[in-house]
Amino acid sequence: MKEEDGAERQLVSELAELRRQLEELKAAEAERKRTGVALSGSEDHYRDLVEHSRDLICTHDLEGIILSVNEVTVRLMGYDPKDFINKRSIRDILAPEGRHLFDDYLARIKRDGVASGLMVVQTSSGEKRIWEYHNTLRTEGVASPIVRGMAHDITEHVQMERALRQSEERLAVTLRSIGDGAIATDREGRIVLVNNVAEKLTGWTQGDAAGKRLDDVFLLFDEKTRERCYSPVEEVLDKGRAVSFTHHLVARDGAERTISDNAAPIKDGEGNIIGLVLAFRDITEQRKMQEELIKSGKLESLGVLAGRIAHDFNNILTAILGNISLGQMDAGSNQPLREHLAEAEQACIRARDLIQQLLTFARGGAPVKKAVSIARFLEDAVRGALIDSEMRCDFDLGAGLWPVEIDEGQMGQVIYNLVRNAQEAMPEGGNITVRAENVVFNESRHLLPLRPERGVKIAILDEGVGIPQENLAKIFDPYFTTKAEASGLGLAACYSIVRSHGGYLSVESKPGAGTAAYIHLPASDKEVETKRKVEIEPRPGRGRILVMDDEEAIRKLCRDVLNHFGYEAALASDGAEAVELYRQAKQAGHPFEAVILDLTVPAGMGGKEAINKLREIDPDIKAIVSSGYSDDPVTADFREHGFSGFVAKPYDINDLVQVLHDALTREHE
Repeated sequence: MKEEDGAERQLVSELAELRRQLEELKAAEAERKRTGVALSGSEDHYRDLVEHSRDLICTHDLEGIILSVNEVTVRLMGYDPKDFINKRSIRDILAPEGRHLFDDYLARIKRDGVASGLMVVQTSSGEKRIWEYHNTLRTEGVASPIVRGMAHDITEHVQMERALRQSEERLAVTLRSIGDGAIATDREGRIVLVNNVAEKLTGWTQGDAAGKRLDDVFLLFDEKTRERCYSPVEEVLDKGRAVSFTHHLVARDGAERTISDNAAPIKDGEGNIIGLVLAFRDITEQRKMQEELIKSGKLESLGVLAGRIAHDFNNILTAILGNISLGQMDAGSNQPLREHLAEAEQACIRARDLIQQLLTFARGGAPVKKAVSIARFLEDAVRGALIDSEMRCDFDLGAGLWPVEIDEGQMGQVIYNLVRNAQEAMPEGGNITVRAENVVFNESRHLLPLRPERGVKIAILDEGVGIPQENLAKIFDPYFTTKAEASGLGLAACYSIVRSHGGYLSVESKPGAGTAAYIHLPASDKEVETKRKVEIEPRPGRGRILVMDDEEAIRKLCRDVLNHFGYEAALASDGAEAVELYRQAKQAGHPFEAVILDLTVPAGMGGKEAINKLREIDPDIKAIVSSGYSDDPVTADFREHGFSGFVAKPYDINDLVQVLHDALTREHE
């Protein structure tokens, strides 16, 4: 009975253990089912992410054989998955030129468990694409090691960057090759590029300027106020507007230039401002040329005015001066009367000098030029200007100076004015230096609109107070003066005289540093004339002289002067009357020995037309032309126009009688 009880207890125990194990199995089965469902859901979720990702996702084994790819990869590559999954290697889809790097990639992934970088793949159509990849090696939870890869297609991005670099390179090449200065900055206004021209104009090299703010390199000042102007960075970069301006640019070495500048924004493909570019050019010489044109225009306007008044004014002076000379002859021993007449004569001479300066601007009256030695001329002219001064003058006249063709009277006036200005600039005394040298104009630093190329450069230098900057640009303007008793025509006359000689006059000066006046004259191939005119004292003569002038006072003056010296005078008021009187006298057998013709007759025939008609009557006629102003260069080359002599108004009686005597005796040059 006890044995049976023991067997029963043993059986109950075994049944209990079986029930416990069964419960555990049921629990395990339930857990397995729950886990299976979750795993299945997770795998489905992962597969959904892979298939719908915009990235390229694939797996491959350690030999590179492709195990799986997502839909994006299939679509981009253009292959049927059946053709390369488990059949092709990653090596096969690489571009041919990059396949030799694949072994190195496999070695890295095996060694480090991770690899990243760029690869170039080739699609089924042959197109090459650039991928940026990041691949990892997985060894846990898998039957065999696999590589999971994720990549981004950056082909368009790389192409855009490449295009941007090429565009930047083209821009750099363009900016470096253009003739203007160019500076490019980034969005913050810091310099990124300076081309060769800009380096020369600013004095800053690309290496020194890169990274600096534009305002630190591009120093601008207002032309008039001399105040600092700031570069247009703010207006261009913040407002996106292109701007243009003209300022003074001060280079790194302190040199100043006038520049014309254009600044514009640089934009990317989306229209965003990424910087600015400055394009500027040196217009210093152009500005000088513009100032010359303005100056010439002012002188031309004055020339028109002078041309209108010169004829009448000189006729009046001729009548006054001539009658004063006659009065002096008749005054005899009346000393008080002679002194009064002498004072009146000096006043007329001063008036004559003033009108002569005005005539310098007129469109006629070309200088009567001859070839001279400039060295001898300068020595005589300068010493003449300083004859009443104790001022010292040093001459530095180069050897072998080329001859120049000048009107010694007019050019002497230029030298006189410049030397006297130098003297007045040194009230406490000082030295004047006069230099001359041969130059070739196209090698000169100065703005020289001159032809021919060879020339002589004259410099008159003083150690005086200098000229203020605001006055320097106006010194050649007619009537501009800083002297209380001056006419303001001195330098204007000098400028016009030099210009009428085919030359150029310029002045450089700084307050406290003296003044330098430069005269550039074309050289001449003619030989220097050394023969001097033989002075002959006026003497009595005889014969009939025909005088034509539109001013009655001058006709009467000439009649009285000619009668005084033994001639018989006949008078005409214009050229037509003179021609008729000359014809009648010749037909009557009482011809005129000579004629004196006024060149300009506003209301009738002048001397230029009359001489042609008179020469038809008498080819051997002796004619003297008289003028105080002319629109034609007859007075400069009177012989070419059929005249035997020339007398300039206003003239005194000695001048008139001397020229008449020379014409009649042919003792003129």
